[in-house]
Amino acid sequence: MNFNKLLLIYFFILFSCEPDDLCLETYADTPKLIVKFFDSNSQENIVIDNIIVEDNDRNIILFSGSTDSLSVPLDYIRQQTSLNLTYSNNLDKVYINYATNEVFVSKGCGYKMNYVLDNIILENDNENWINFLEIINHNIAEESNYHVKIFF
Repeated sequence: MNFNKLLLIYFFILFSCEPDDLCLETYADTPKLIVKFFDSNSQENIVIDNIIVEDNDRNIILFSGSTDSLSVPLDYIRQQTSLNLTYSNNLDKVYINYATNEVFVSKGCGYKMNYVLDNIILENDNENWINFLEIINHNIAEESNYHVKIFF
């Protein structure tokens, strides 16, 4: 086959695709829950040192280290995510309850999931390092702002 025929076939394949057939990186994926840590006294966003965040249901560590915020993937099948947050060898259990909303993105990308937070429950063990939690944005459709504040 000569070079011109190969070039013609290449251009035909390249330009025959509709933009909707391709999933570009500019399309948003299923968003994660964004959590920020705040000092209970000053109400200021602060870095928390040596925190371990574990997804209880999937038995995986989501984060370990120092941070001022977390990005938590939610379980779209169960509509509840159970987390263990360990700080200074003190484990607090948090249960995040939400509804799901499937959103069509395109033929190439398929669907993504958005969430609506119902509530967040902190299991009380009389030694909680988390003082309280506050939902700032119930709709989880993007990750540009945080959705939940954790005060400690």
